[in-house]
Amino acid sequence: MGKKQGLHGFKAFISIVVSGLIAGLLVVWVISSSIKMFVSSISNGMGSVSEGSSSVTPTRGPITYLEAGSFDLCRDLEDMQSFNSVYQARLDDGENFLDTAIENPSSEVREISNKCSWDIFIGGAVESDVVLSYKSLVGGPSVALEDALKEAEFPVESVLGEGEVEGVPGGSRYIYGKWKEEEVFIFAGVVKNSLFCFSFKNKASQGSSIEDDYLIFVRKLVPEIRETLDRVVPD
Repeated sequence: MGKKQGLHGFKAFISIVVSGLIAGLLVVWVISSSIKMFVSSISNGMGSVSEGSSSVTPTRGPITYLEAGSFDLCRDLEDMQSFNSVYQARLDDGENFLDTAIENPSSEVREISNKCSWDIFIGGAVESDVVLSYKSLVGGPSVALEDALKEAEFPVESVLGEGEVEGVPGGSRYIYGKWKEEEVFIFAGVVKNSLFCFSFKNKASQGSSIEDDYLIFVRKLVPEIRETLDRVVPD
């Protein structure tokens, strides 16, 4: 009788164990590789979505409606953080507000305007009077920066400094100087079909120029005013 071929006893046991171990490691490697590929594809997909989203600039539709009497820049100004932190008291009686849609809602051209004043502190120490005049013409002719400057409460007789403040879509201009020996600062701008003009006057003579203090203040105001007019006043 010939000798039987194959493995027997301990050698057979070792062979089975090694084969099983190799098979198990192979299964673990396949599962691990599959999971890594799945996670990688999900991450890449989310990255593409994020990149695509960041490249899209949000847009708003045209503003077509504003309830009669619901908007007043003088009132909204007091709620703006940059102004709320400096103003002390309202000086006018609030009787200058006009919205022609209240009395004549069917008019083709609607005017919203007001003239108001406050007592404020510039630079945390200089007490000043400030007058705001604004006008929004809905459905009317385009307004110009020159028209806004005409609303200045205190005409500057001796100009000590002037320039532009960035961030006002329709243009802006400031003028710093003297009026009747008093220090004044005028800032005017145009957003859409709205013009506004701030007139500042120091309550006491200063030993040095505070032009920079006024500029810092109006630069803080500009983004909030622009956003309010752009969001509320009809196009």
